[in-house]
Amino acid sequence: DHDIYTVAIPVSLEKVTGFRLEALTDPSLVNKSLSRANGNFVLTNVSVTLKTDEIAQEIKIASAKADFEQNGWPVAHAIDGNPQSGWAVDGHNQAVSRAASFTFAEPVNESPDAQLVITLAHESAHAKHNIGRFRLSVTSVQDPPPGGAVDLPTDLITVLMKTDDELLPADKSSLDRFYRELAAAHEPVRQRIAQWEKEQQAVQESVRTTLITETTMPREVRILPRGNWLDDSGEVVRPAIPARLGTLNTGDRRATRLDLATWLVQPDHPLTSRVFVNRIWKLLFGNGLSRSLEDAGYQGEWPTHPELLDWMAVDFVDSGWDIKALIKQIVMSETYQQESAVSTEKRQRDPYNKWLARQSRFRLSAEMVRDNALKVSGLLVEDLGGPSVKPYQPDGYWQHLNFPARSWQHDTDDNQYRRGLYTFWCRSFLHPSLLAFDATSREECTAERPRSNTPLQALVLLNDPTYVEAARVLATKAFHSADSDSARIDWMTQRVLQRDPTSQERAILLELLRMELERYGSNPKLAQATVTNGMSPSPEHHQSEIATWTAIARTLLNLHETVTRE
Repeated sequence: DHDIYTVAIPVSLEKVTGFRLEALTDPSLVNKSLSRANGNFVLTNVSVTLKTDEIAQEIKIASAKADFEQNGWPVAHAIDGNPQSGWAVDGHNQAVSRAASFTFAEPVNESPDAQLVITLAHESAHAKHNIGRFRLSVTSVQDPPPGGAVDLPTDLITVLMKTDDELLPADKSSLDRFYRELAAAHEPVRQRIAQWEKEQQAVQESVRTTLITETTMPREVRILPRGNWLDDSGEVVRPAIPARLGTLNTGDRRATRLDLATWLVQPDHPLTSRVFVNRIWKLLFGNGLSRSLEDAGYQGEWPTHPELLDWMAVDFVDSGWDIKALIKQIVMSETYQQESAVSTEKRQRDPYNKWLARQSRFRLSAEMVRDNALKVSGLLVEDLGGPSVKPYQPDGYWQHLNFPARSWQHDTDDNQYRRGLYTFWCRSFLHPSLLAFDATSREECTAERPRSNTPLQALVLLNDPTYVEAARVLATKAFHSADSDSARIDWMTQRVLQRDPTSQERAILLELLRMELERYGSNPKLAQATVTNGMSPSPEHHQSEIATWTAIARTLLNLHETVTRE
């Protein structure tokens, strides 16, 4: 009534991590189910002993899992050592094969004379609740699943039912593939593949994606008679370009934005490459070959060198739209490498430098003014890409923004010193330092920024925390660069202006140095406030001297020559 089964299995695998018990249905059992009682069984205890010619060692079972557990009779009760509990599977109601897997606490290594003796006990209060038919199999898989053959894919079971003569090449391939997925020998390969897939997923998740939707049926668009949107008698129109400019060559298909983009970069398109080359020329020379960057039509200004613009546009397309090659072509030219100094005669004959007899002088753009100060001070972080950054900004600048209300918390790491290109830009409330140097809002597209010269720009260069900190760091380096004041001034001027100071400039700066040294020497708190401005480490010694040299650095950074591209 309470049978105990003992089965000995040779240890033939390199490493045995556990075993699987399959309780199988059989027509000879009650209800064609799992036992000779009422079809159900209760497995009260499972134990394993490793036997050799010399020793018998108990193997501890760490865990058990089953593909089905009767309510109140989990498979974990089969390894708890209590004969009053056990694993049952509701076999009196369901005639279904069941399986359980048991994992050892420590793997058993292969041994030619060793056997695993597995004992299955049925000692519950229910008589004859013994497993009627079962199968045992050992495994080397870590944490094996409980399922047995009943869990195989249906198509694989069909293949296994065939004889050798009936197997097709595709059947053998599916068996090989299934074996590679489960065989212990391939576990290191599977682990590497899993690691690669994990790394691939991490890379894919790190790439920013743009979410777009496409309407399955574009809405109907009509010409509105006299602009009346309630009048639907107008002609139905489809996306197209002006007829004078040709066609998009889409046949009967409705044109899309991709078709428009493709048309814009066709080799025979007359405008795209010319407009782009003209804007790059403006970036490098201060003015385009045509000064109308935003209007390449009849109302725009005719190019001063139309043949040059046409040739460069064609060459740009032939190069594969290579922007780097275009810029290199321009900056390597003799025209670009001219000096910007101009004689009286040339100024009178060509005051706006339309004929390119000299290089142009113009103020740096808003972002480059800040980048230049950070660069000469050594603070600039030249990392590429990444999210927007938040440099110093006046408190309360965003207090009038609502829906939702927003606040500005400046960055406290290296992002503080990133290029101005990466500055966080609220569409209508751009950074005030950039605004002072003619950066435009993003409420509408702007092809060209104006250039102005205002007192506010001088105040920004003098008092914006970014420029004060840059001046202080530059001053610290200058102070430690030499022993004499004149040598320090020479070093700082060379660093900022890329030239030596004139004797008059040196005398003015030395006099300013004397005055500032008196001021900071008599006011240590003011000196401390100056040298502790910003996040970069502040000096603990020579604070009065560093504050004095900071004033010299602020003066140099405020010069028109400093923010002017020669």
